[in-house]
Parts: sequence; structure tokens; C-alpha cells
Amino acid sequence: MALLGLATAALTLFASFPTDVGGQMLFLLHRKDASLAFEKYLEHAAESGEHDFALLQQAGMRLLEQGIDSDDPETQLMCMFGAGVANTPDLLHILEKGIHTKEPRIQLTALNYLGKQNDDFADELVLEALSSPFLATRLEGCYQLAQKNHPSVLSHLQSLVVKVPDLVRALFPQIVVHLDGSNANQYLKQLLTDSNLDVRMEAILAVAKLRRDDFLPQIRKLASQVHFAQQECCALALGELKDTQSIPLLKNLRANPHKEVQLAAAIALYEMGEGELAFIENLARSEDLFAIAALGKLQEGKGVLRELIHHTDRDVRLNAILSLLQQGEAGPVEEILLPGNKDLGFMRTSSPGHGLQAWKTIPSHHHNTKGYSGLVGQTMGLRENVLIQCLELPEAQFLKIARHLITQRRTELIPLLVELLENKRSDAATALLKIGHQTAGDPFIRNYCTLALYRMREEGPYEQQLINWVKSAGDQVMIQFREDDGEPSLSTRHELTPEESSRFLVETFQTLAQAQNKAGIEALIHAMAYGNPKNRYALAGLLIRTTE
Repeated sequence: MALLGLATAALTLFASFPTDVGGQMLFLLHRKDASLAFEKYLEHAAESGEHDFALLQQAGMRLLEQGIDSDDPETQLMCMFGAGVANTPDLLHILEKGIHTKEPRIQLTALNYLGKQNDDFADELVLEALSSPFLATRLEGCYQLAQKNHPSVLSHLQSLVVKVPDLVRALFPQIVVHLDGSNANQYLKQLLTDSNLDVRMEAILAVAKLRRDDFLPQIRKLASQVHFAQQECCALALGELKDTQSIPLLKNLRANPHKEVQLAAAIALYEMGEGELAFIENLARSEDLFAIAALGKLQEGKGVLRELIHHTDRDVRLNAILSLLQQGEAGPVEEILLPGNKDLGFMRTSSPGHGLQAWKTIPSHHHNTKGYSGLVGQTMGLRENVLIQCLELPEAQFLKIARHLITQRRTELIPLLVELLENKRSDAATALLKIGHQTAGDPFIRNYCTLALYRMREEGPYEQQLINWVKSAGDQVMIQFREDDGEPSLSTRHELTPEESSRFLVETFQTLAQAQNKAGIEALIHAMAYGNPKNRYALAGLLIRTTE
């Protein structure tokens, strides 16, 4: 979510409220009567024409301290979001309590925000997470500490080896590869020769991803062993590391009877200037999804991809469209962004060696969520990535796609689309936002375009319209968070991303508050006085950040 500030006139009437007014507000909060507390605050602000930022900060902190001690996990999660949005060391004690809750998602969310703090106490709290009863929390803590080369990580992982299944040990390379020093290198070598195939392959991929060419001798040796999935994985790693010494080995792998090994070796040889494009293109023509996806990464094979975007197979078309888009050509992206009445979902699929990836379509995806973990999150993520890539197309093409999304009312993509149009700042993009602002029958699109135009400081009644909306929303809006993508990786799944309508609420309050004018501050406080009670804990973070 973009955090966009506004260079508008700052509120100048700051003051300290009389002791009895401030004391009454804090007493009401202590009695857990937040509605009346903020109502009384607004009454005095209206009478005096002033605001007491120190008092508002105290009130925000009191709310978060009450909320995190609640037995309701949803309230605790809201407090994590509020503390994360505030992004201040003064709220580390809130995140500390999040680490010690009995809910794994709250612990992971707290870790996500702690990892963004450049603070010694925050690091100590991450270290405390290694004592969590939840394995996911301990692994996430190890991952964050590994990026700071913390000495405790290796010993903790070694203590887990005999306690966790091989599926979990396969995550260890993602952690260890970030560590420096001879002990870490020795442990990574052990993972490369582990008895479990998945652990070995994940170690190979981790080494390649971080360009650790100091492990090339081990990878060459592993590439000569007989397991085809491991050979595929090694071939891709040798290509990533541009190991020209391995060209003869890769040519041998190119003759392997397994198609994925052939493709991986061909990709590696091509990346080192040894031809093989014709082989990859022919494999793509034979409907191999991994080969089609590889052409996009290699920035090759446009002619083949132009043929395949008309193929009768949905998965072939999908991957051809994506690869063509990677090369700056639109193709029928509407099949992904505007699937019409087809309830299609999209999920990643991986080769046996886990290094080759492609996408598959899943019909009736809203009814298949139980059978496919992370389906909703992956579908949304792919559509958003496609829309971002469309921004690189000629402006006329991008705006045509944007106009279709608005007219077809693809509300799930509107927040990102509006953000892209706003950042583009061209006359044509601004004009399209103004069209969206006047869209009849769809307040969601109108509201988002209103928000963008206000942030762009376009002339119009946009601020007042936003304030009217947040005041009228009342109990109708509840901040909720999107499903993650279900991917088995570390430090990618624990961000609290609001759903579309929730995101609008958060961004509107954030924008109005950052403007630091009287109307914006009062809209935020009004929501805390009269809006949905659980929203208060998230909004408290905005209040603290705004009044610093």
C-alpha cells in the first residue's frame, strides 16, 4: 500500500488541553468507554478551536494497550496493525505482547513489524520469538535474525533438526544462506549433501538465488549424481551462476531422458551463449508450460508466443500471454484481468526440481479454495502483477486496459489501478481518474478516484467528499485483511494487507491525517468516537503517527 503524503497547509492550532479535560478523557479510556472519551475530546476541540496532540498520542497508546490485552484475536490483530502503521519504538511493548500471544498469526505479524524496526530492543524481541511454541514463529525469527548475521541462528536450527520433519528442514537453506562465517558455510555444505532430496534441492536453489558461487564445486558434483530432479535443479543453478566451466556437464545433461532436465540444461547453456534457443522454442510449441514461461524470462521467442496466445488450451494461452507481457507486448491480457463470467483462478506449478515455474488455471476458483491452499491470494497476486507490467506498455494501451477495468467494474483491481494512474501523473491518466470519479452506480470506484485526485491536489471538492464518506461509513466498514498466497517460503506471508474496501478506509484516513489540517484530524477522531469499535485499534496507530 502506497503511503502518500500531502504538502498541504499544516494545522497550526496546537495546545495543551486543561488538566480536567485531558484527565476526563484518559479516565474514560481507563473505564473502556472510548466512544465517550473521543466524543468529549471533539466537543472541547470544537469549543476551543485547538487540538492537543500529546493527549491524542496518550489516548492512542492507551487504546492499543487495552486492545492487546483483549482475549479477542481479531482485536489483537488490529493492535498489531495499529502498532505497525505507527512505526515508532514507543510501541515496541505492544509488539512484544503480540510475540507472547497464543495465536500464531499474531506472533508472525508482530515479527513482520519488528523486522522493519532498526532498534536493538526489537532485535531482542525477535530473539525471544525463538522460544515460541509455534514452529512457524521460530523459523520466521531465525530468518529475520539470519539477515543480521545473528550468532544464535545456527545453534537454534541445529537444535530443531531432530524435532522437525524433512518438509520443514527444507526451509533451513533459506535461512542459512544469509549467514556469514565458516560455521555457516560448513552447515550450508551439510545441507547441500543432506540425505533428503528436498533439503538438497532447496539448498541448491538458495545458493543460486544469492549468487553464492563459492559453492560451485559442490553443485557441479551434485549435478553429476543420478536423481533427475536434482540434476534439473543443479543445471538451473549453474546457469544462474554463469559457470562456464560446467558447459560440458550441461551438454551431457541436455541429453538426459527427462524433459525438465533437458530444458533446465538448455536454459543454462543459452544464458552462457551456447545456443539452444531453437530447442526451447520447439518445446514451447509442443505445449510445455515451463518452456513457454522460460521464454518470458529469457526475453526470447516472441514469434512462438504470438502463436501460442491463440492456442485452444487455457494453460498454454495463460503462460504465453504472461511471457509476451514480460517482453513488453500486451497480447490478450484481458483473459487474465477481465475473465468475464468465467470464475477462473490461477496457481503456480513447479517442476520436480522446483526451479522451473509456470501457471495453471483453476476453474470455479471461489468454490475450490479448500482444495487449493492460497488460491485466492495467488490469483489476486498474479492479476496485480500483470496490471503493474501493463504500466510498461505504451500509454494508450495501458489506458485502454485501465478504462476497461473501470467500465467493467473490476473492483478488486481498482485500488492498484488508481494508484498506478495517480503515480503516472499524465494528463490522460488524470482525465481517466476524473471519469472514474463521476462513474454512476459504483461508489467504490468513485471514492477511490476521489482519493487519488485529492492526493494529486487537483481542484475540486474532493477533501470534503472524503470526509463526508468516512463520517457516514459508521459501523458499515470493518477493517479486514486479505488471504496470503500460501507459498511455502519465509518472510513473505505475514504482511497485513487490507482487503479492497478496508484498504480504502485506511488510505483515506491516512491521507486526511497526513495532511495535518483540522478537518482531516477531526475526521479520524470522529471515526474513533462513532465508528466500528474494532477499527479504533487500527486507527489508533494512524493517530499516533499523525500527531508525532
